[in-house]
Amino acid sequence: MMELIDRAEFDRLVGHLRSPATRLLYDELSWMANQSRSVVGLVLRDKTDKDFAWVLFVREPDGYATTDMGHSFPSAAAAIENLNASAPRSPPPAPGQPAP
Repeated sequence: MMELIDRAEFDRLVGHLRSPATRLLYDELSWMANQSRSVVGLVLRDKTDKDFAWVLFVREPDGYATTDMGHSFPSAAAAIENLNASAPRSPPPAPGQPAP
């Protein structure tokens, strides 16, 4: 299960992956991560059509990568619920460790 984190922690983990267009097109609403911080999520509100979306980042051996996205949710709560359902249940292996 993902838990809320603050924007500063999100920025430290994956902020460098944020597209420059994000601030123009979306309002960032919630930043989330699992307990080990191997999975990080972002919940957004589209400024144009006012629906909600999410982006999922997973830690890989060479850093984090965007792995999944969801969009067109009617509420932030629906986006968060779908993000949690889409997040990997078992964390990926730590850097330098083989996959199970």
